[in-house]
Amino acid sequence: MTQLVLGVGMSSKATRQEVRDLVDAVIGQAAVGLDAISLVATRMRFVDDERVRFGPPVLGIDDGALLAQHPAPPRPDDGFAARVAEGCALTGAGTGAELLVGTTRSAHATAALALGCPERACP
Repeated sequence: MTQLVLGVGMSSKATRQEVRDLVDAVIGQAAVGLDAISLVATRMRFVDDERVRFGPPVLGIDDGALLAQHPAPPRPDDGFAARVAEGCALTGAGTGAELLVGTTRSAHATAALALGCPERACP
């Protein structure tokens, strides 16, 4: 059984509507609906944030894991140097996951979509 995991990164300036519009654009690129998404994965600090609550369960990804496994060049406006959307999507989707939609950006948020298998469910 495969699963689709939506990775979401955002700054404090991102609005709920901005994040939702970005999510709709990303799942639209993959030609799937929100009902096909198994998990929304984001940084642990945003697990309880209403901006990522669209219906699917929300999984928090540890910042240390993102920095170690999905580093990015540091940016002057943000001290966190990880590929958040892609890193969250791939980590949430598990070993062997593949990106279906790479990082897509809005003014204050990022999103990506990965295809993976729940542990021990796929060959």
